[in-house]
Amino acid sequence: MIEAASMNHVLSAPMTWREICEQHPDEWVVLVEIDWVNDTDFDFRSARIAGHGKTRREPLDQARPLQSRYPSMGHFFTGRVRAPLNTQLNDVLNLNLPLLKNRRKGVLTAILEWWKSEKARLRGPVPNEQLARERARRAGDGAGHLTPFDPVAIWWLDQRLAQSAT
Repeated sequence: MIEAASMNHVLSAPMTWREICEQHPDEWVVLVEIDWVNDTDFDFRSARIAGHGKTRREPLDQARPLQSRYPSMGHFFTGRVRAPLNTQLNDVLNLNLPLLKNRRKGVLTAILEWWKSEKARLRGPVPNEQLARERARRAGDGAGHLTPFDPVAIWWLDQRLAQSAT
């Protein structure tokens, strides 16, 4: 085991999924430093275990001190999944994980702060052209390559642009 810098939390050495399953059969694990095979599948080459346990909550509680160091964590079950598909998808995607909710809120707060500062700087409403430029900047290269959580900012900008159009 390798100790994380400046924390008392111990991470495993990098391991394959097979090794993780052998070491922690039928357990929930939280993984960090995941070396993904590609950006579309769930396959990875190796990862380090930040927490493990028999319940879903245990590994999350163990990994919580590492959230500032590892903003991206994976939460997986090493055993056979016996839940309905919707439950499986929700667990795999962790859409309502508090960390993700806070990130979405953080992006929304940032775009609101940007808008307020621009409004104050201009001493009036932010022009639609400027809102559209910010939206285009956050929308990326048009090939679907967005920064994580930018869709939240894009949604807000679209709402603002729609309001000013009416």
